[in-house]
Amino acid sequence: MWDTAGPDPLFPTDNFSARFTRQASLTCGTYRFSIFADDGVRFWLDNVLLLDEWREQVASYTVDVDLPGGTYAMNVEYFEKGGSAAVDVTWEKIADCDSRVSIEYTSTHYVQPGEVINPVVRVRVDAGYLDAQRQDGLLFIDGWDMGANLWQPIRGFVDEQQTYTFDANTGEGFSMIAPSEDGVYESVWRVIGNDTFVSDPATIRVIVDSVPPTVTFANLYNDLNINSNVIVADTDPQDNQGISQAIFFVGYDDGNGDWQWRELGWDLDGSDGWLMPWDATSVPDQRGIAFYTHVWDTAGNSAGNGVWNVTLDRAPPQVFLQPLDAVQESTLFSVFWEVSDETAGAGFLDLQIRQDGGEWQDLVTNVDTTQYQGVQIVGDLGRTYSFRARAVDWAGNRSSYPTAPQAETFINTCQGDDYESDDSPSSAALILPYELQSHTFCGTYDEDWFLVQARAGYQYIIETGALSDITDTVLSLFADDGLTLLDENDDISPGNLASRIEWTANSDGWYYVRARAFDGSVAGNAVTYSIWLEEYSPYYKVYLPVTTKQ
Repeated sequence: MWDTAGPDPLFPTDNFSARFTRQASLTCGTYRFSIFADDGVRFWLDNVLLLDEWREQVASYTVDVDLPGGTYAMNVEYFEKGGSAAVDVTWEKIADCDSRVSIEYTSTHYVQPGEVINPVVRVRVDAGYLDAQRQDGLLFIDGWDMGANLWQPIRGFVDEQQTYTFDANTGEGFSMIAPSEDGVYESVWRVIGNDTFVSDPATIRVIVDSVPPTVTFANLYNDLNINSNVIVADTDPQDNQGISQAIFFVGYDDGNGDWQWRELGWDLDGSDGWLMPWDATSVPDQRGIAFYTHVWDTAGNSAGNGVWNVTLDRAPPQVFLQPLDAVQESTLFSVFWEVSDETAGAGFLDLQIRQDGGEWQDLVTNVDTTQYQGVQIVGDLGRTYSFRARAVDWAGNRSSYPTAPQAETFINTCQGDDYESDDSPSSAALILPYELQSHTFCGTYDEDWFLVQARAGYQYIIETGALSDITDTVLSLFADDGLTLLDENDDISPGNLASRIEWTANSDGWYYVRARAFDGSVAGNAVTYSIWLEEYSPYYKVYLPVTTKQ
């Protein structure tokens, strides 16, 4: 009201207009807006024109509006023609909305049989209000009450857009007792306002569980070998109602002879699995490490499990090749190794070979060093051979190949025996009965041929003997054409690598005998044997027993 003046000293007293705006927060209900104006006036609420009296006048107006509640923009436009100047807008709430309540939260409980439960129901008043004086509250309508009072009255007054929590603090009789049998129990409640249900059902769930969980390790097991600085204890707990938390322990020796359990930590989430990392960077390599975890399900039941005798080993094994003789007198020789690992133990070996300083090549790979300590090599005469090795232990640590050879040898060229060349029937060496000859398989796939003169009906035995440690002979008997095979023998008996042929000549004439190595690639000055021929006449005396009579 400005009477005969204006709203501002700078304004004229007549013939002016003005606009007024504001924001107002209004709860749900029916509102009456009272408007007085001298002269013209318009009124908007949230851009809705509720009054339009744009003329010279002195008048009062009322406008009733139902509002759901919220923040509203008010806009008043006014003009003054002459005389007194006035405009006034007021409002009042003339009726509340019916109460309307939403359920914001109802509690779920995982419990053991007979456990005390304090349920929680949190509500929000979306419209109207809740009032203890008209006995508003929460009523049990279905399911299991589990000993709670069936009526939970509200305390005090709850206005629109405010929340209220029904729990053991607001209602002493709202505590429940879990049933004695495992299962899922539901307790259904609704809010009453002014003797009317004003909310949807609120369901309190109680899961009774007396069965403890089970737990195993997903990545660790007894007698495991590990070569990592960071070890993750990853478990796989199982429970029908879910896991709530887990605690992890590791037991080890700190290097001072002090083996003890140490807590790794708690996992209270489990969204990425129930696990806990252990940084073992400063822990010395050792056997006998143990892991243990204890888990709880959502009802409070618990169980634990562990893994034992875990080995932590981050050092590669040591590999040693035994020295070789500088010169080998045979194409066959052996390379022996020794592999040691103080913690996890030696596992597998790779051996490489190099000929005459050439490129390194794999000779054997993944050899189980607990089963084999060496390997036989068959090379070529007049060649130099070098060897190097690496190994991996049972924890997976692998050593590197050294740059220099770990063992080296030269296979000597062969000098031959006194009967060379006797490598074919045409150059066969004559052997006489009861003559002992010494021979050498000098070159790879060397053959020694012998010429035997036989008489019809005579029995002959030809055999090898005095074999060196690496010699294994095969004898073959041929007819006088040197092609027709009459007999052959490899070993005289199991474990005896010498050879023997026994035959009776059908006619007078010449026969050929061939001696060769069972493995023709084995040759050299050290591959020696002797050969011997025996002849027996078909005429011999028979001595019969003589009986005398007295």
